[in-house]
Amino acid sequence: MSKIKILLFLIYISFIYTLIVDINDDFNLEIEYRLEKQETDWKKRGKLVFRSRDPNTYKSTASLVDFNFNSLMKKEIQKECKLGGNYILQFTNENNITERYYTSINPCNLISTNFHDKLQINSFTPIEKNKIKSINYMEDEDYEEDYDIDEDEDEEVEKKQKIKKAGNKIELSQIKKLEGPIFAEEDDGVDLNTKNKKEKEKKQPQSFFGRYWYIIAIVMFMLMMNGGQPPEGAPGQGQGQGQNQGQPQGASN
Repeated sequence: MSKIKILLFLIYISFIYTLIVDINDDFNLEIEYRLEKQETDWKKRGKLVFRSRDPNTYKSTASLVDFNFNSLMKKEIQKECKLGGNYILQFTNENNITERYYTSINPCNLISTNFHDKLQINSFTPIEKNKIKSINYMEDEDYEEDYDIDEDEDEEVEKKQKIKKAGNKIELSQIKKLEGPIFAEEDDGVDLNTKNKKEKEKKQPQSFFGRYWYIIAIVMFMLMMNGGQPPEGAPGQGQGQGQNQGQPQGASN
């Protein structure tokens, strides 16, 4: 293998362990793990290191240190998978224990990906201590197991490739910051929530009296003007007059 290939390989390795991102403060998060069903105490798993200016790349980086699985951890995870428990991680700021994050994973998922894992940091950017929203621990389903090995390759390069297989990844999920309430331009500062509420109230169906109040008012006015009596020419009034006229004629006979 040529020197150029080896150099590219080393650069790739560095990106597996390191995330280049905008960071304001230098701080470390100690990583510990425990197993739910086995009720183990917290054990050290490694460290998540944030640097505003990395001495090698001269850029802001987040990197993992001593985060690989050893044989004991793998046996514990296999047992926890059979028990149906959870593999839990705890991240603690070594200088400020109030900054602490928790995440967990189904240990069977780690086994299914041959213990290839990754961290996802959910945060605003630039990253600052006490400003990370959360950290998610998950299996890395995009890992690669097969590599082409040249026959003339020496043992040192083979060891580096084995490191590559066991590598971990760091990802950043950037949270977009919203500045205050959102207003429509034509509303001139009127809150959209208030406006929508008023529009819904207007669209609600009105009652019978609300829709026909003017007809009811006219009928009530006419009744008041007639003193509560039916208007002239009504059928009941004509019938009564006919009966009164017929009585005197019967009396004269």
